[in-house]
Amino acid sequence: MVGGKAKRRLVTELSRLQVRLNTEKTKIIDLEQGETFDFLGFEYRLIKMEKRKMILIKPKKKKVQALREKVREHIKSHNNQNVYQMVKGLNPILRGWVNYYRIGHSSKEFSQIRQWVE
Repeated sequence: MVGGKAKRRLVTELSRLQVRLNTEKTKIIDLEQGETFDFLGFEYRLIKMEKRKMILIKPKKKKVQALREKVREHIKSHNNQNVYQMVKGLNPILRGWVNYYRIGHSSKEFSQIRQWVE
C-alpha cells in the first residue's frame, strides 16, 4: 500500500486531535514515483539533485494565467487614465499576488510576469 506507514502515522496524530481522515476526499500520492499534487494554488513535486531531494513548490500555471488576465483587464479598463493612475491601481494586484506566492519557488514566474508587465 502506497503511504501505508505515513498514513498510519497521520491517522494516529489526527486522532489525538479528535480529527478523522476523510478517505473520500483524501488522495495519497507517491512523490518518489513522479506524482504531483496541487494545493491552494501551488503545484508540489519532488525534484532530485545530486546529493539530495527537495519539494518544489511553485504557482500553478492556471494561477499565473489568471493574474495575466487580471492585469490585462485592469490595463484595458483604465486605458483612458494617465500612466500614474493606472500603475497605482496595478500595484496592489501585483503585490498581493507576489506576497501570496512568495513562499514557494516562484522567482522564475515572478521574472516572467515582471517582463510581461513592463
